[in-house]
Amino acid sequence: MKRILLAVLLSTVLLSCKSLYTENVYVFDFTKYVSSGFIISPISEGFKYDPVSNITMEFKSGHLNGHNRFEGEKKSPLDNKPASWFNPTMDYMLEKLVNEAKKQGANGILNFKSEGRYNGNEYVYTLTGFAVNIKE
Repeated sequence: MKRILLAVLLSTVLLSCKSLYTENVYVFDFTKYVSSGFIISPISEGFKYDPVSNITMEFKSGHLNGHNRFEGEKKSPLDNKPASWFNPTMDYMLEKLVNEAKKQGANGILNFKSEGRYNGNEYVYTLTGFAVNIKE
């Protein structure tokens, strides 16, 4: 009887360790910046510009003072992260990159690239771009 119980328990544990299929779509929406005259492009060909700087920004999810991700919602019992845990959104990261370019006097970012990776227990996102002054 013990062997049968052990076999059932062992098979349950082993069969529950399967990966589930997922699909994720990540979108950086440039619309609000382009409509205000700030150009963002994954290429640099086809533009006349003066170079300003190369920008690399890294975002790492984690504790952020003053941040409450629940805002009145109940915390899931399966969620082991604190209320102050912050995962930057695509819009948040893009806005930070654009603001950095604007601080340097640029009106565009060319060669825009993004990369996301899971590093242990946190996500790390890297955005890079070539800040430029695009000539009309």
